[in-house]
Amino acid sequence: MNAIGFVKEGKYIGLRELRENLSSVVKSQRPFFLTDHGKPVKAMISYQYLLELLEMLDELKDKALTQKIAMGRKEYQAGGWVPARSA
Repeated sequence: MNAIGFVKEGKYIGLRELRENLSSVVKSQRPFFLTDHGKPVKAMISYQYLLELLEMLDELKDKALTQKIAMGRKEYQAGGWVPARSA
């Protein structure tokens, strides 16, 4: 799941509903946004997704990798891409 999918697939849930359904919420892989008077205040995500997010943040810190990705995107947009099978 990417970051946009995380938000789109997330379910907003109030504290009362969370208390009533805590077991199923905890077992779910779906992200939940805990609300206070209808406003999101906390995000609940699976441990696996948290690890993926942390890995992405580490990759963003790598300036050389970020530059290669940007260059690859430009080449792809210009039609200069090479299929993975050929590489």
